[in-house]
Amino acid sequence: MRGYSLIEIVLATAILAVLIVPVSMLFSGSNQQFDHQRSRMYAHQIAKLALERVAMAASSGVTPSGHDYMPVLKKGSIAPSPWLVSFDASTQGIDESEWQGLAQLLSDFELFMEIRSASGTSGLIEAVARVRFKTVTMQEVIVELRSYLAFSES
Repeated sequence: MRGYSLIEIVLATAILAVLIVPVSMLFSGSNQQFDHQRSRMYAHQIAKLALERVAMAASSGVTPSGHDYMPVLKKGSIAPSPWLVSFDASTQGIDESEWQGLAQLLSDFELFMEIRSASGTSGLIEAVARVRFKTVTMQEVIVELRSYLAFSES
């Protein structure tokens, strides 16, 4: 009975390593792409929710106004975006102790609302929601949604 020599074992291990590296890089790239797409989906949902809140304010006669980039969640002493403060039916934003999983997912998103009169037309406003976040690879991404709304002053 003849066994395998040390050279055969080393050669087989080297061939296996050469095959495993590209496969593992493929899985790593797939995971990064999944995380990126999931973040884009959350950013889109945040922007859509903010635009819906602007539409509700406009339909009730409240003059909506814009804000600078603000976090979606409360971070320390910084207030969350005023357009998204009632995720938990309060005015404080998400409580991380109660919504820990959601808070971790949404902690890096910032929302910017821009609201202006549309082309000088009375009673029509343009609302733009921009959500900014960074990907796993630290690339900054901005998702923008735009809506035109009829605004009737009461």
